[in-house]
Amino acid sequence: MSTTQLRRIDKCKACGAPIMWAETSAAKAIPIDVSPTPRGNVVLYHGPGSGKLLALFGKKAQSGATELYESHFVTCPRAAEFRKPRKRSGAMRLP
Repeated sequence: MSTTQLRRIDKCKACGAPIMWAETSAAKAIPIDVSPTPRGNVVLYHGPGSGKLLALFGKKAQSGATELYESHFVTCPRAAEFRKPRKRSGAMRLP
C-alpha cells in the first residue's frame, strides 16, 4: 500500500494543489506533493508507534527508496507567501 493511500489529502491554501503533511527531523510540518516523482528528494515513512508521516531528505534518504516525493515548497507557484523571514543574528553591522 502506498504512502498516499494511508494519509489524508489536503489542499494547498495558495494554489489549491493536493498535498499531504509530513514531519521533518526537526519536528516541523512540511507540505509534500501527493504524487511520487523521479526528481523527488524526499522519502516518506510512518514513524514507529506514532503513525506520523515522517520525511527524510537528500541522497542518504533516497538509497533503496521505491517512491520519492517533492516538497510542495518546490512546486507551488505561490510558495513565497509562506516563507518565514530568517532570524537575524545578534551581531551588529559596523558602518
